[in-house]
Amino acid sequence: MWAILSGIEGNIAAYEAVLADLKRQRVEVEALYILGDIVAANPDSEKVIRRIQNPLSVELEPQVCVGWWEEQCFALHGLGSTAEPTELIDRSLDERSLAPFGDAGSHRFGKETAKLPV
Repeated sequence: MWAILSGIEGNIAAYEAVLADLKRQRVEVEALYILGDIVAANPDSEKVIRRIQNPLSVELEPQVCVGWWEEQCFALHGLGSTAEPTELIDRSLDERSLAPFGDAGSHRFGKETAKLPV
C-alpha cells in the first residue's frame, strides 16, 4: 500500500498526525509520496521541510514532487524557471482586493511571507 499526501501547506501538526496514522494501518505502507504544496504562507513551513528531509529511522523516506507553492517560492528566490513569482504576486494582489469585504487572509501572499531555506 502507498500513502499519497498533498497540500500540507506548512501544517506540521497535520503532517505528524498523518505519520502517526500511517503507523496504525493494518496493511504496511510501503511508500510515502508527497505531491507538492509542502510550504505555504505559514510560519511552520520550515519545520515541515526539516521534518520531511529528516524522517525518523522507523519512518519511510518521502518521495516529493514540487507543487505550486514551491514553484512560486523558487521563483521568488531566483531559482525557478521564471524571473518573478508572478502567480504568487498576482494572487497576493487578488487576495488584497478582497480585504474591504472582510477577507482575513488577504495579506498572506507576499514576498515577506514566502521563505524557503536554500
